[in-house]
Amino acid sequence: VEQVHTKGEELLAMIDGGDDAARDELARDPGQLIVEKVDEKSARRLQQLVRGGEPEVRLLATRALGRSGKLDYVPSLLYALTDPDRRVVLESREGLKFISRDFNGFGPPDDFTEEQRFAAVDAWKKWYLALRPNAILEK
Repeated sequence: VEQVHTKGEELLAMIDGGDDAARDELARDPGQLIVEKVDEKSARRLQQLVRGGEPEVRLLATRALGRSGKLDYVPSLLYALTDPDRRVVLESREGLKFISRDFNGFGPPDDFTEEQRFAAVDAWKKWYLALRPNAILEK
């Protein structure tokens, strides 16, 4: 698979520019996408996209934040664990595993049930709050 290396602002330009074919191609296999640098402005926009928009856009935004390796984006990834699109949920899980450096992680499994999903959300929240006890997370 050919990988697409991009910066956060370039990814946003592709998303916002209406390049639906390129966006949809990356969404079919988000493993192709390597986001090398996410600046503060791009990160804020990606965090907004995780919370709204088309499923493909949410998937790519989740991938970009998850591969950043930054704890600051964990709340957005926790939110993405509740997404109605299973692909976004699984991408969020992979991002959390990457950031935590725990490649077994807390789940959910690929073929998760709603109970497994919410158990994973709770486990990831506990992990994050152990690192950042003063963090405020959505209920």
